[in-house]
Amino acid sequence: MNTEEFKRLLEKLKQGDKRALEQLYTEYFCKIYTYALCKARNRDLAYDAAMNVIMKLIYYPGDIDALRNPAGLMITMTKNVINDDFRHRSFCTPVDQTDLYQATGPFESLWLKDILQVLTKEERNLFLEHTIWERSLRDIAKQQNKSYIAIRRMYHRVKEKIKFIYRE
Repeated sequence: MNTEEFKRLLEKLKQGDKRALEQLYTEYFCKIYTYALCKARNRDLAYDAAMNVIMKLIYYPGDIDALRNPAGLMITMTKNVINDDFRHRSFCTPVDQTDLYQATGPFESLWLKDILQVLTKEERNLFLEHTIWERSLRDIAKQQNKSYIAIRRMYHRVKEKIKFIYRE
């Protein structure tokens, strides 16, 4: 496809001619996909990049009359799409969907911050030591120079406060 034919198809495409899109797709998709595959080394990413480039042609913002090299335009657009995707992916962390926590009831939306706001400072420390740091109540009692029974009662109060929050 020569430059003049490419310009003509872009003009038709801007006017909504679907046949022009089909012709551009037929002519350039395989070339774009191959180039994207070489750059990205991932078939899915290459396919998405090629489709994005074809779709961007519909809304091409540049001056169509100033185009001189359609293949160069396609290569540049493909390179930019892949670079944008890599840039975006570098800020993302992959997550296994099976590990995501989904609340099944109204009480499961509580956060640790909400629980800690209800507790006194002494209760917060006990809760964190026992629940988060997994220290036994006996060890906590020894550390604080308090009786084991007193620590156990305090922890029972903590659990009751949390249960009360859950009931609301």
